[in-house]
Amino acid sequence: MAVRMHATMVLNEHAFDRARRTLRGAPRRVKQHRVTVGLHEDEGARRKRGYDYAEGNALLILVATVHEFGAGPTPDRSFVRSWFDSNLDELKRDAHAAMVAEYNGDHEAVLKQARAWGDNLRAWIMDNRAALAELKQSTKRARRANDLQEGPPLVATEQLARALRAMVDGEYVS
Repeated sequence: MAVRMHATMVLNEHAFDRARRTLRGAPRRVKQHRVTVGLHEDEGARRKRGYDYAEGNALLILVATVHEFGAGPTPDRSFVRSWFDSNLDELKRDAHAAMVAEYNGDHEAVLKQARAWGDNLRAWIMDNRAALAELKQSTKRARRANDLQEGPPLVATEQLARALRAMVDGEYVS
């Protein structure tokens, strides 16, 4: 037995017109943004302070890079990559939500989200959620000698954590 089917498609022109009008305004309502979170040029160019808070010779970006990727006796203490990888799904959801909010009229949505990401990255280190490689005993002794906490890594003077910031379209958000 053969079954014959017939379908008719009716276009709702009113709905199409409404969608066209809505989407025509989309470029004005949602801007393409460049959002970055991490150690930027201004902070990275500063001299790293020692445990005595005296300015050293090394630039903060070099010290951060050695810790991020490891080098010589310094183990890999990834604080940016580990944060990003651990939070990727949430970051995608947050970015989408901020774009939708901006589309719906919240012109501060992307700035607020970037600020939250910067705060979250700092907390990732400060609260030791990054679970970074343990410090050597000699490092712990040097910290104690300067009345600093033994751990967690990367937060003795808080210089690196405070230097981690968010930028939107080339401007810092605070």
